[in-house]
Amino acid sequence: MNEAIFCVDDRLIHGQILVGWIKPLEIKNVIVVNDFIFSSKKTQNIFLKISENLKILFHTPQNPLSLTFENERRMFLFESLQDAFISYKNGLTFNSLILIGIRKKEPRIEIPPFIYIDYEDIEYIIKFVKEHVKIVGKQFPHTKETDMEKELKKRNLL
Repeated sequence: MNEAIFCVDDRLIHGQILVGWIKPLEIKNVIVVNDFIFSSKKTQNIFLKISENLKILFHTPQNPLSLTFENERRMFLFESLQDAFISYKNGLTFNSLILIGIRKKEPRIEIPPFIYIDYEDIEYIIKFVKEHVKIVGKQFPHTKETDMEKELKKRNLL
C-alpha cells in the first residue's frame, strides 16, 4: 500500500492526528511541510519525541519532496492552505486535500464546526479548485466529509 494523503491542520502533529488518523490508517511516515518547522531544530525535536514508531520528516513548501517509500502509507501535513498551495505549485502533486483542522483564523467563517477559514483561505481554495484539486473538510477518516467547494458556493463565497 504505497499511498499518500495530504492534509491541513494548523496544530500539525497532535493527539487527533496521532490517534484519529495515523493509527487507524497505519501511516508510517509523516512529512511536515512548513518553513518555520523546517528551520527550527528545537521544534523538530519536540515533534520527533511524539512517537518512536513514526518516521517524521520536515520539509519546506518551496522545495517539494520526491521521496520513495516502500509499501508504506504516508501523510503530508501542512499548517496552512498557503503551505499546501506553494508545495503544489512547486511540484508536489495531489488530487485532493483534507482539511482536518483550521482554528487560528480571525475573523473567521465556520465550515463545518472544525474548520474556520478566512478570506485568504477562500482564495487558496479557489486556486486549488482551478487546478482541479478537491478540498474536503474531514475530522477523522471514518467521518463524513464536507466538500469545501460546494459549501462555499452555497454561501455565495465562491
